[in-house]
Amino acid sequence: MNGLLFGIIIISPLAVLASGWYRHARWSLFLATLPPLVASLLLPTGETSTLSWLLLGSQLGAGAVTQWLLPAAALVWAAAALHHAASDMQNARSARFRLFFLLAMCGNLLLLLAQDAITFYVGYAMMGLAGYGLVLDRRSTNARVAAGTYLRWTIAGELMLFSGLLSLVHDVGSTILPLSDAAALSAWTLVLLISGFGIKIGLPGLHAWMPGTYSTSSTAGSAVFSGAMANAGILGLLHFLPLQQQGYTTAGMLLLTYGLVGVFYGALLGLPQRRPKVILAYSSVSQLGTLAAIIGLALMAPALAPALIIAVAAYAVHHGLTKAALFLALDSLWRPRWRGLSIAVLIALSLMMAGLPYSSGAVAKGLIKEAIGDGYTWLVTVLTIAGTATTLLMTRFVFACLAPPRKANSASFWAGASLALLMLIVAHIAVYHVSPLPTLSVQAIWPLAIAMVLVIAYAMLPPSAHRALQPVIPKGDLPNLLTKALLRRVGRNPLMPTLVTLRDRLGISPLLITRSSACARIEDSPSGTGRKS
Repeated sequence: MNGLLFGIIIISPLAVLASGWYRHARWSLFLATLPPLVASLLLPTGETSTLSWLLLGSQLGAGAVTQWLLPAAALVWAAAALHHAASDMQNARSARFRLFFLLAMCGNLLLLLAQDAITFYVGYAMMGLAGYGLVLDRRSTNARVAAGTYLRWTIAGELMLFSGLLSLVHDVGSTILPLSDAAALSAWTLVLLISGFGIKIGLPGLHAWMPGTYSTSSTAGSAVFSGAMANAGILGLLHFLPLQQQGYTTAGMLLLTYGLVGVFYGALLGLPQRRPKVILAYSSVSQLGTLAAIIGLALMAPALAPALIIAVAAYAVHHGLTKAALFLALDSLWRPRWRGLSIAVLIALSLMMAGLPYSSGAVAKGLIKEAIGDGYTWLVTVLTIAGTATTLLMTRFVFACLAPPRKANSASFWAGASLALLMLIVAHIAVYHVSPLPTLSVQAIWPLAIAMVLVIAYAMLPPSAHRALQPVIPKGDLPNLLTKALLRRVGRNPLMPTLVTLRDRLGISPLLITRSSACARIEDSPSGTGRKS
């Protein structure tokens, strides 16, 4: 029976793909997601099955973490497929989008069920490479640049992960999960694994693909990137890092520090942004940084690992469902008839993300703080302060949503905001399943209160101060800013053709070259006031 359920989850998207039905039926995606969604709710926990016909004999199963992530991912894929079916205007690119959607979904579901390293990597690579087609859904320069940037970062991450898994199998001598009895892993193995999965979850310095990908993709693509595919990196860290073994204190401390940097880095870089989708991308950098920090603590303190793993799984479910719902509700914001209701839904989801008491966000954060215990009170304090940063970022997101409508073709209310409401309810049911209703405390309220005071103080400043405090930071900030500074310095240097080639390979906006060349010509003029050509 278990083998049948596993087969249904994996084969359903492939059957629709092989039939060719997806080419002309826009509802084919939604119908392909229903069998995996139902089967994921029926899978028993802790049982495995060997599919000898799949790859080299794949081990599939549903562990304690997969029990949470698999139904949540299946729901995100189903909601995204339903949104696509309801809002898609049939054109030549629709069939291509459905093709890559089905491939990415199959890879995502496969890696969630994988109980051996080979199957996990095959699903991970299938999902990552198929994501290129989800980004390149629209014919525009921004889409091509974002898709190229995404593909380069994805290939780099998968090469690191492949090397790390080879080194891991060499150290352990087995490909079967879990790796609780594994031998000591080398530092090189840990670096490769954390770097490979760090690209997927957008750790600082490895996140440059994320803002452009989230903002350029269609709504369905952005929802699955943030709600389902990002959790693959979290699952990989939980699977392949020796979280319940002694001797990895240094590696755990480094990952903990790296994750905490990502928490505040994502919030600070997201505040100056003006596009709602880009703000949500930096919010993912911040939220996934929190999970990376908690996994680092589990690596550093193995005694806390069992409770921390469950807390991370619950938080990942909350974040995935809420973030996907935010993207879905955002798409129905530009319909004048439903604008007020859509804004109300976005505010409710933003409060969930900020940790409003009694919401799924507050419960998930409470689980993490409870799992940390009294031994690391400083970390609880840092995470509480991070709650203030998250509240500020989500407040900035709401204000960005209040800007005048600019989108002509948008989804209807039921295809956007109503789906978001459904996922909001499911997120609460899922998180409350492992935690009782929390008690209201001052510690849960003061981050929100401080953030509100800061927002009010900012609103009272004059417009000139607003402009000074909101510099325009390009999405994918690090490579863009570094390249822009380099181009301004060299100006009309003979190396400019080489820099243009570098720009194209990094996927950086051509405007940087144009503006930098113009600035160089102005500065080189005798009076310093030359004209732009």
